[in-house]
Amino acid sequence: LPVTGPYAIRVSSFADNGGRYALSLDGGGEATNNFHDAGDLLYGDKKSETLNTSEAHAWFFQGRSGDEVRIVVRPLTDILDLEVWLFDPAIDRLTAKDEFAAGDTETIEFTLPQEGQYLILVREFFGEAGAYEIELAATPAAAPELVGRINYDEPVNGTLAPQQMALWLFTGDEDDVLDFELTPGSESEDVVLILQDPQGNTILEIDDSPAGQSEIINGFTIPADGLWSLVVKSFFEEAGTYTLSVQRVR
Repeated sequence: LPVTGPYAIRVSSFADNGGRYALSLDGGGEATNNFHDAGDLLYGDKKSETLNTSEAHAWFFQGRSGDEVRIVVRPLTDILDLEVWLFDPAIDRLTAKDEFAAGDTETIEFTLPQEGQYLILVREFFGEAGAYEIELAATPAAAPELVGRINYDEPVNGTLAPQQMALWLFTGDEDDVLDFELTPGSESEDVVLILQDPQGNTILEIDDSPAGQSEIINGFTIPADGLWSLVVKSFFEEAGTYTLSVQRVR
């Protein structure tokens, strides 16, 4: 468990019909007595390390919003039953894997939600010692193309090429309350609107409306001065046209 506190176990039926079940809970494997900083990873790296008894290894890497990462942890001895955890820059757990038995490889595939330093924890379920190999691969997020700046209350028209993401910049002042609207140019287009802060972190990604209808963000309060971003893309990565507006409510 990553933190101390109350946990919930949710049980549901995969099919629509119900049925009886039995549930049990025990303490799992051995407690972790030591956390070892194993070092940094870059995309494409493959490294080997050795766990000591009741030890967990912490690996760090820099990621960007939208990067699709693949973490492969492979035991180099048949006795190791490895667990792998992925944490975001705030040390909140994103996902974990302990899917297979001792001697088998564990793999995490995950799309990163923001830019920053991520943490991978590797431990052995029963606290056994042994060597393993870790590999970090990624498909970096496609970079949006800067097309211009947008001012408050001055809508702009744009055109998307196939698989293109258009980047619009605007100067946001702290405590400004803004409405954003992205309107597709035809009834067949399904557009997506992404709001990013001055550091490039995705704050909101809106794709609530069906094809042909506008994507709207109402009453967003700018938390800090800076150069903010709006990214426009097609859900189906098709060509199309659009109208984008930023209105200052107060």
